Amino acid sequence: MFAFASGFVGGQIGRAPQVRSRGQRRGLVGRDRRAVVTCEAGDGAETGDGAGVESKDDWRSFRARLVAQEKSGRDDARLPSRWAHEVSAVEKGCILVASPYFFNNSQEYFAQTVVFILEHGESGSCGVVLNRPLRRSEIKITGKIEGDGKIIADLLGRSPVYLGGPVGASNIIVLHDYPGLEGNTEVVKDVFIGGVPGAIQLAKKGQLDPNRLRFFYGYAGWQKNQLEQEVKEGAWFVAVTSNDVVTDHCIQLPRPLWRQVLDLMGGKYAAISSKMDELDGGRYRI
Repeated sequence: MFAFASGFVGGQIGRAPQVRSRGQRRGLVGRDRRAVVTCEAGDGAETGDGAGVESKDDWRSFRARLVAQEKSGRDDARLPSRWAHEVSAVEKGCILVASPYFFNNSQEYFAQTVVFILEHGESGSCGVVLNRPLRRSEIKITGKIEGDGKIIADLLGRSPVYLGGPVGASNIIVLHDYPGLEGNTEVVKDVFIGGVPGAIQLAKKGQLDPNRLRFFYGYAGWQKNQLEQEVKEGAWFVAVTSNDVVTDHCIQLPRPLWRQVLDLMGGKYAAISSKMDELDGGRYRI
């Protein structure tokens, strides 16, 4: 059961985009570690005139087109609307795809997960698990709910909520594709976190689509160089994707997100997905 106090619903969530937590977490490579994890989602500098963001987006799209051309052997190959491809190193806005050879126990927390990296830098990394939806019976809001907290509580009641990771039990992160919301921070072009004050204003006007919001309870955090070491040890495949892979909900998909991403990456990754189909006979875990 994940209980959200009324004060938390109206307060802590509204202070995005900065997400912070201290606590104990189990190291993803199987060792217990006590760590202080800080997830800084930026200071909003990229939401100014947009020049830096546009340049970054041009590079991501350009790189994806090059990969598509290389795979097809054609210089005029078009980039499909939904895509994913491998990259050589972790970067802000990439995804981590859990290796079935490393997380080979279906009961492990990160087995068959896809993690969206919100921040990656000198102080460490943080992200949210995209494909761990919580059941409604696991969510409970406690205490007296007043003012804007009622709007947030209503959104939590109507939108799927995901378990974003084992760190930051006192935080909810909201991810969305609404540009221009007050208080938001752009992770990659047209994908944002935060912006709850702006979302509340849209909700009051009846202009907010809750299906465009993704709520995450907690997040995954790594200390400096920890994630790079896990990638080196084979725990994660690193990729970048089209925005819809990140922003679309993962409820009742015809094919689980983890396998979809491997399929989109193609080559040896698609072969892994097909092998998992053979092993489990189509009985998907996620």
